[in-house]
Amino acid sequence: MPKTLAPPMRPVRLTRALDALAARPWPALLVVLLATAFAQALIAPTFASWQYIRVGSTVLFSPQGLHFYALHPEVQMGPLTLVVSAPFVLLLTGITGKGAAMVMLLVIGLFTVRELRLLLDPGDRLGQRRWLVTSAGLLIGWSVVAVHNGHVDDAFALASSAAALRLLRNGRPEAAALALGIGVDFKPWVLPFAAVLLVADRRHRLAAAAVLAVTVAVAWAPFFLADPHTVNVLHFRFPIDPRSTLRLLGVPDRLTPAWCRSVQFAGGVALAALAVRRGRWPSAVLVVVAFRLLLDPGVRGYYDAGLLLGAVLVDVTAVVPVATLIVLVLVHAPQYLPLHSPTPVAIVRTIALLALVVWPLVAPQRPGHALVAPAPALNEAAGRRTDAAPSPVRRERRSSARPSRDAHGDSAVRPAGRWTGRRLRWARWLRLRERLPRPPYAGSSALPARG
Repeated sequence: MPKTLAPPMRPVRLTRALDALAARPWPALLVVLLATAFAQALIAPTFASWQYIRVGSTVLFSPQGLHFYALHPEVQMGPLTLVVSAPFVLLLTGITGKGAAMVMLLVIGLFTVRELRLLLDPGDRLGQRRWLVTSAGLLIGWSVVAVHNGHVDDAFALASSAAALRLLRNGRPEAAALALGIGVDFKPWVLPFAAVLLVADRRHRLAAAAVLAVTVAVAWAPFFLADPHTVNVLHFRFPIDPRSTLRLLGVPDRLTPAWCRSVQFAGGVALAALAVRRGRWPSAVLVVVAFRLLLDPGVRGYYDAGLLLGAVLVDVTAVVPVATLIVLVLVHAPQYLPLHSPTPVAIVRTIALLALVVWPLVAPQRPGHALVAPAPALNEAAGRRTDAAPSPVRRERRSSARPSRDAHGDSAVRPAGRWTGRRLRWARWLRLRERLPRPPYAGSSALPARG
């Protein structure tokens, strides 16, 4: 008797557990966020960068408010950051203000992962499972931003970027441009993300660009017009960290090279445009942030939240979801290792960041589950003109409401239910009955005349 091979074992229980958690994810994600926040509060000081916000909010609402960036070019936060943080500095002083700001930043983290979830097809179970797992990784990095550093600018900038991608996904490029402009007003490095607006239809690109320009100008122009020395904020030079790629490449200067910021900006815009060109516009966040950190003079833990946000967008559609794992294991974790030499950390970090720049642009994507825009944008941006593509949710509903039919007229999508077979037999009998010649009836002209 021939031996029969047993079917391969599959983690059915794990899959079902993840499906159940993905259906109601917020209690689990809240536990992850609070646990990591509590761990950050235990192992490191809280709100280590809050002094910049305290000084900025105090000076901004003083007679020298419009001269703030000329007086403090080392503050790389946008003016909207200082406005939003002012109530926590001027009204709720001391530990009360810090505690309230920390709660606000943690809530913004949950809002960000919610925006990422709205990008997905609700019927894509694998995508929902991956979103749940990768969002947990994002919240681990988010706790560094919200608890250890207290960076209001990075938190709001990332949340605005996620909201912009969701609006762009829903076919609202002008609203997406407004969200990106608000992100730039919180943190200037969001500006290279604006290349994703090329996804929009050509008729809406000019309006989206105008909305972005006006939103940025309203916040930043008063400072540049009031004090020309505000331009120094664009050229401020930070010390180079021994664990950075710049030090690994042998940059001789002790401070940031003069060409560094320009190359970061131009390279980020080019990589984001390339991602749009290749039909991978959600991966623009990851490639822009990875390229920026590759040439950044500093190595700080709160930078990794941007990498993790971009990794979520890549892993939910990739065949092999490894971006989040690369960020957590090779970029984030080595910073906390007690090594005597910074060179190993610099080597591993550089290799990982290079991989995060290249992998999103070439990674195979799951067929039928890629994030697409509802406008004829991705193909038009790539030089191929197509009709508007509906969102996956609407496409699924339309296909279920109007099932396709085969050559015999039968529905290709069989309705599920107890009486499926009887309904189909009844429908076939009715169609056959309509094709047969009908018998003559009284009063019909088909009756033979009586002689």
